[in-house]
Amino acid sequence: MLDGEGSLARLEAELREQGWTVRRGWTAAEGERRRVCAGVVADEADARAALLAAARGAGVVAHVTAGRDVLEWFFEDLRRCGPVDYLRGDSGSLPVDDEQRRLLALLREGASLGEAAERLHISRRTADRRLAAARRALGVKTTAEAIAKLGV
Repeated sequence: MLDGEGSLARLEAELREQGWTVRRGWTAAEGERRRVCAGVVADEADARAALLAAARGAGVVAHVTAGRDVLEWFFEDLRRCGPVDYLRGDSGSLPVDDEQRRLLALLREGASLGEAAERLHISRRTADRRLAAARRALGVKTTAEAIAKLGV
């Protein structure tokens, strides 16, 4: 994720200098090598198209403007395709929201992730994504570290 269109253009130029083929948009042929798809992820359709390009083997450089709901699952699913790095124009971390705080509080109290999800009226998968996003935002690797750092 990049902090703006200017950063996207600079990164595209840098990748081209390194011998990569960079194309705007999310079209990638299966198994195509040394190809990077670049563009803006403004909504769920863009996110799905970018994920498909990554699953087909292309690198993905995205300026993400979509809302937090799309951002969370996009990054979680993108991580399943390979390593993910991101740059931000603000504080450098994603904020921990109230639902993530409640989720961490329930886990601290001894609830399983499934029980916590049920109490928050969200799916187990959504709870898992929110927990992963909270750990990333806090810069920790484990849920225990997240609970300790957040002090819930």
